[in-house]
Amino acid sequence: MLDLDINNLKKYYGDRPILDIKDLEIYREDRIGVVGLNGSGKTTLLNMILNREKGIKISRKAKMGYFNQDLSILNENKSIIENMIESNIYDETTVRIILARLLFKREDVYKKVKMLSGGERIKVSLAKILTSDFNILILDEPTNYLDIYSIEAVEEGFSRLKELENRKKKPNKDMEEKHILGRKAMLGYKLSEILGKLSLPGKDDDMGALDREYKEMLKELTNIRNNYN
Repeated sequence: MLDLDINNLKKYYGDRPILDIKDLEIYREDRIGVVGLNGSGKTTLLNMILNREKGIKISRKAKMGYFNQDLSILNENKSIIENMIESNIYDETTVRIILARLLFKREDVYKKVKMLSGGERIKVSLAKILTSDFNILILDEPTNYLDIYSIEAVEEGFSRLKELENRKKKPNKDMEEKHILGRKAMLGYKLSEILGKLSLPGKDDDMGALDREYKEMLKELTNIRNNYN
Protein backbone atom coordinates (compact mmCIF):
# COMPACT_ATOMS: atom_id res chain seq x y z
CA MET A 1 0.00 0.00 0.00
CA LEU A 2 1.35 3.41 -1.02
CA ASP A 3 1.28 5.68 2.04
CA LEU A 4 3.38 8.63 0.92
CA ASP A 5 4.11 10.01 -2.55
CA ILE A 6 6.45 12.99 -3.06
CA ASN A 7 6.84 14.68 -6.46
CA ASN A 8 8.89 17.72 -7.42
CA LEU A 9 9.32 18.93 -3.87
CA LYS A 10 11.65 21.92 -3.54
CA LYS A 11 12.71 24.12 -0.63
CA TYR A 12 14.99 27.15 -0.49
CA TYR A 13 16.59 29.18 2.28
CA GLY A 14 16.90 32.50 0.55
CA ASP A 15 18.60 31.66 -2.75
CA ARG A 16 20.14 28.45 -1.41
CA PRO A 17 18.34 25.22 -2.38
CA ILE A 18 18.25 22.66 0.44
CA LEU A 19 15.68 20.18 -0.91
CA ASP A 20 14.96 18.97 -4.42
CA ILE A 21 13.09 15.66 -4.53
CA LYS A 22 11.93 14.57 -7.97
CA ASP A 23 10.07 11.39 -7.05
CA LEU A 24 9.81 9.36 -3.84
CA GLU A 25 7.29 6.66 -2.98
CA ILE A 26 7.01 5.15 0.50
CA TYR A 27 4.96 2.02 1.07
CA ARG A 28 3.56 0.38 4.19
CA GLU A 29 6.34 -1.41 6.16
CA ASP A 30 9.08 0.68 4.46
CA ARG A 31 11.81 2.07 6.70
CA ILE A 32 13.44 5.23 5.35
CA GLY A 33 16.46 6.96 6.89
CA VAL A 34 17.11 10.65 6.20
CA VAL A 35 20.84 11.31 6.59
CA GLY A 36 22.75 14.57 6.21
CA LEU A 37 24.84 17.23 7.93
CA ASN A 38 23.32 19.71 10.37
CA GLY A 39 21.40 22.37 8.47
CA SER A 40 20.97 20.23 5.35
CA GLY A 41 17.17 20.16 5.61
CA LYS A 42 16.36 16.86 7.36
CA THR A 43 13.93 18.30 9.92
CA THR A 44 12.57 20.71 7.30
CA LEU A 45 11.61 17.74 5.13
CA LEU A 46 9.87 15.99 8.01
CA ASN A 47 7.91 19.17 8.85
CA MET A 48 6.89 19.56 5.21
CA ILE A 49 5.54 16.00 5.25
CA LEU A 50 3.65 16.62 8.48
CA ASN A 51 2.20 19.84 7.04
CA ARG A 52 1.28 18.03 3.80
CA GLU A 53 2.80 20.76 1.68
CA LYS A 54 2.45 21.01 -2.09
CA GLY A 55 4.02 18.05 -3.85
CA ILE A 56 3.28 15.63 -0.98
CA LYS A 57 0.41 13.17 -1.18
CA ILE A 58 -0.47 11.07 1.86
CA SER A 59 -2.90 8.16 1.96
CA ARG A 60 -6.27 8.90 3.55
CA LYS A 61 -5.74 5.85 5.76
CA ALA A 62 -2.42 7.16 7.06
CA LYS A 63 -2.19 8.08 10.75
CA MET A 64 1.09 9.84 11.45
CA GLY A 65 2.92 9.86 14.77
CA TYR A 66 5.77 12.34 15.20
CA PHE A 67 8.69 12.17 17.61
CA ASN A 68 10.91 15.24 17.94
CA GLN A 69 13.51 16.50 20.34
CA ASP A 70 11.26 18.87 22.29
CA LEU A 71 9.35 15.85 23.70
CA SER A 72 6.12 17.85 23.60
CA ILE A 73 4.13 14.61 23.51
CA LEU A 74 4.71 14.25 27.27
CA ASN A 75 2.98 16.04 30.16
CA GLU A 76 5.73 16.71 32.72
CA ASN A 77 3.30 16.90 35.63
CA LYS A 78 1.86 13.46 35.03
CA SER A 79 3.41 10.08 35.78
CA ILE A 80 4.87 7.74 33.17
CA ILE A 81 1.85 5.43 33.26
CA GLU A 82 -0.61 8.36 33.08
CA ASN A 83 1.15 9.67 29.97
CA MET A 84 1.09 6.23 28.40
CA ILE A 85 -2.59 5.44 28.90
CA GLU A 86 -3.76 8.79 27.51
CA SER A 87 -3.51 7.67 23.90
CA ASN A 88 -2.45 4.01 23.75
CA ILE A 89 -4.51 1.34 22.00
CA TYR A 90 -3.47 -1.49 24.33
CA ASP A 91 -4.61 -2.47 27.80
CA GLU A 92 -2.69 -1.40 30.90
CA THR A 93 -1.06 -4.82 31.31
CA THR A 94 0.47 -4.58 27.84
CA VAL A 95 1.63 -1.02 28.53
CA ARG A 96 3.33 -2.17 31.72
CA ILE A 97 5.07 -4.99 29.85
CA ILE A 98 6.39 -2.53 27.27
CA LEU A 99 7.59 -0.16 29.98
CA ALA A 100 9.30 -3.04 31.78
CA ARG A 101 11.17 -3.88 28.57
CA LEU A 102 12.36 -0.26 28.62
CA LEU A 103 13.54 -0.73 32.23
CA PHE A 104 10.61 1.06 33.90
CA LYS A 105 9.49 -1.60 36.35
CA ARG A 106 6.98 -1.80 39.20
CA GLU A 107 6.85 1.51 41.08
CA ASP A 108 8.98 3.25 38.44
CA VAL A 109 5.89 3.76 36.27
CA TYR A 110 4.48 6.18 38.86
CA LYS A 111 7.42 8.59 38.58
CA LYS A 112 6.56 12.08 37.35
CA VAL A 113 8.00 12.82 33.92
CA LYS A 114 9.66 15.98 35.25
CA MET A 115 11.83 13.77 37.50
CA LEU A 116 13.21 11.72 34.60
CA SER A 117 16.55 12.14 32.85
CA GLY A 118 16.73 13.15 29.19
CA GLY A 119 17.32 9.56 28.05
CA GLU A 120 14.42 8.27 30.16
CA ARG A 121 12.07 10.89 28.72
CA ILE A 122 13.04 9.86 25.20
CA LYS A 123 12.27 6.22 26.00
CA VAL A 124 8.86 7.14 27.41
CA SER A 125 8.12 9.34 24.37
CA LEU A 126 9.03 6.55 21.98
CA ALA A 127 6.96 4.06 23.98
CA LYS A 128 3.96 6.41 23.89
CA ILE A 129 4.21 6.86 20.14
CA LEU A 130 4.69 3.15 19.48
CA THR A 131 1.60 2.21 21.51
CA SER A 132 -0.65 4.88 20.00
CA ASP A 133 -2.92 4.45 16.99
CA PHE A 134 -0.40 5.38 14.27
CA ASN A 135 0.58 3.47 11.13
CA ILE A 136 3.28 5.92 10.00
CA LEU A 137 6.00 6.95 12.42
CA ILE A 138 8.20 9.98 11.77
CA LEU A 139 11.15 9.97 14.16
CA ASP A 140 13.49 12.98 14.26
CA GLU A 141 16.84 11.81 15.72
CA PRO A 142 15.22 9.32 18.11
CA THR A 143 18.51 7.86 19.37
CA ASN A 144 20.04 11.13 20.57
CA TYR A 145 20.93 10.89 24.26
CA LEU A 146 20.46 7.10 24.21
CA ASP A 147 23.40 4.75 24.71
CA ILE A 148 23.54 1.38 22.95
CA TYR A 149 21.86 -0.40 25.86
CA SER A 150 18.93 2.01 25.84
CA ILE A 151 18.59 1.61 22.07
CA GLU A 152 18.45 -2.15 22.52
CA ALA A 153 15.77 -1.71 25.20
CA VAL A 154 13.68 0.39 22.79
CA GLU A 155 14.10 -2.27 20.10
CA GLU A 156 13.07 -4.97 22.53
CA GLY A 157 9.95 -3.02 23.45
CA PHE A 158 9.13 -2.55 19.78
CA SER A 159 9.64 -6.27 19.12
CA ARG A 160 7.18 -7.04 21.92
CA LEU A 161 4.56 -4.85 20.25
CA LYS A 162 5.12 -6.63 16.94
CA GLU A 163 4.60 -9.96 18.68
CA LEU A 164 1.30 -8.73 20.15
CA GLU A 165 0.13 -7.45 16.77
CA ASN A 166 0.88 -10.79 15.14
CA ARG A 167 -1.03 -12.66 17.82
CA LYS A 168 -4.05 -10.48 17.09
CA LYS A 169 -3.84 -11.12 13.36
CA LYS A 170 -2.12 -14.36 12.36
CA PRO A 171 1.14 -16.21 13.04
CA ASN A 172 4.01 -14.50 11.25
CA LYS A 173 6.75 -16.82 10.06
CA ASP A 174 8.89 -13.88 9.05
CA MET A 175 9.12 -12.33 12.55
CA GLU A 176 12.83 -13.10 13.00
CA GLU A 177 13.64 -11.69 9.57
CA LYS A 178 11.71 -8.49 10.33
CA HIS A 179 13.49 -8.13 13.64
CA ILE A 180 16.87 -8.50 11.89
CA LEU A 181 15.88 -5.95 9.24
CA GLY A 182 14.80 -3.54 11.95
CA ARG A 183 18.07 -4.03 13.81
CA LYS A 184 20.05 -3.44 10.59
CA ALA A 185 18.14 -0.21 9.92
CA MET A 186 18.72 1.05 13.47
CA LEU A 187 22.45 0.20 13.35
CA GLY A 188 22.84 1.84 9.95
CA TYR A 189 21.12 5.00 11.20
CA LYS A 190 23.18 5.18 14.37
CA LEU A 191 26.47 4.51 12.51
CA SER A 192 25.74 7.37 10.12
CA GLU A 193 24.97 9.63 13.07
CA ILE A 194 28.20 8.72 14.90
CA LEU A 195 30.25 9.04 11.71
CA GLY A 196 28.91 12.56 11.27
CA LYS A 197 30.01 13.45 14.80
CA LEU A 198 33.45 11.91 14.22
CA SER A 199 33.82 13.88 11.00
CA LEU A 200 32.65 17.18 12.50
CA PRO A 201 33.03 16.81 16.29
CA GLY A 202 31.44 19.22 18.69
CA LYS A 203 33.31 20.67 21.63
CA ASP A 204 31.54 18.34 24.08
CA ASP A 205 31.91 15.13 22.05
CA ASP A 206 34.02 12.34 23.57
CA MET A 207 35.93 11.13 20.51
CA GLY A 208 37.24 8.02 22.23
CA ALA A 209 33.77 6.91 23.35
CA LEU A 210 32.29 7.66 19.93
CA ASP A 211 35.05 5.66 18.23
CA ARG A 212 34.47 2.65 20.52
CA GLU A 213 30.71 2.78 20.02
CA TYR A 214 31.18 3.06 16.26
CA LYS A 215 33.46 0.01 16.12
CA GLU A 216 31.12 -2.04 18.34
CA MET A 217 28.09 -1.26 16.17
CA LEU A 218 30.02 -1.80 12.94
CA LYS A 219 31.11 -5.23 14.18
CA GLU A 220 27.50 -6.19 14.95
CA LEU A 221 26.23 -4.87 11.60
CA THR A 222 28.95 -6.79 9.73
CA ASN A 223 28.00 -9.95 11.61
CA ILE A 224 24.32 -9.52 10.66
CA ARG A 225 25.19 -8.95 7.01
CA ASN A 226 27.44 -12.01 6.94
CA ASN A 227 24.90 -14.31 8.58
CA TYR A 228 21.51 -13.13 7.28
CA ASN A 229 22.07 -11.87 3.74
